[in-house]
Parts: sequence; structure tokens; C-alpha cells
Amino acid sequence: YKEGWVNLENKGKYIDKKYKADLFHNLDKYPYPFKSNEFDLILASHLVEHLEDPLRFFKECRRILSPNGELVVVVPHYTNPMAYTPLHKTYWSYKSMRHAANGLRLKEVKLKFTPKYKLIEWIAGKFPVFYENTPLSIFPAKEIEAVYCK
Repeated sequence: YKEGWVNLENKGKYIDKKYKADLFHNLDKYPYPFKSNEFDLILASHLVEHLEDPLRFFKECRRILSPNGELVVVVPHYTNPMAYTPLHKTYWSYKSMRHAANGLRLKEVKLKFTPKYKLIEWIAGKFPVFYENTPLSIFPAKEIEAVYCK
């Protein structure tokens, strides 16, 4: 829960009532209950991989972002074994984050690793496609974070 934010929890099939939220909404139902251009910043952390249609989510975020707004998306990287829980519907890579933009401009993409793989994180940061397409990917990335702008 973030003070001063509109905290929204996905009211989908597997809602977890233990989370505190200002609003519960099924994020697979569009449009979202917000005005166009309403938010300067949207943080979607470990959410997009649960949605039926992630591209529609990106399109809806474009609608509710202010003209200079940013969308920050954090998802498990496909090399992370936790990406393969039965609750996840999609798996994410550096390239898939680029393709998902759906009318938004991709500002930055970062692969994040656990502390024991800091050297690999440096390499993946410089050469993400190389990391994902070589045996280096046996060292799993924890998550991938992308920042999109309108």
C-alpha cells in the first residue's frame, strides 16, 4: 500500500483479500474506472503476467496516463522459475517488453538479478538480447522492469 497513491487490487479469479487497497477492480474488464489522462504515474508490479490480454492493458494505461505520464511495469523474467506458476498467463523477455508498448514509447528496460548474479546483471544490462539468446540465460534474471511514456 502506497500512501498518497490510488492503490488498486485486481479483483479477478484469485483475489487475495489480505491486500489493502483503495479500489478493487477486475483488470480483465475494460474500461478501467478512471478518467482519460488521469495519472502521471502508473506502477504495475507483478500484475501484467496474470492478465488475459496484456496488450489491452497497455492500451488502457495509455488512455488513463496524462500526456507526460509514465507507466512502470515489473514482471518476472522468463528465466525465473517463479514465472511458471499456474497463475501466470504470459512470460516476459526484453523483446516482449518492447513489443507490448502498444502506442506507448519505451523509455527504459532493465533486467534485475539477485545479488549473487551481479556480474551477469551488468552483462545483461549492456547486452540484453545477447543474454537472452546465449547460455548466459542459465543464470536466471529475477524480473524485468520497463518504463513507458505517452
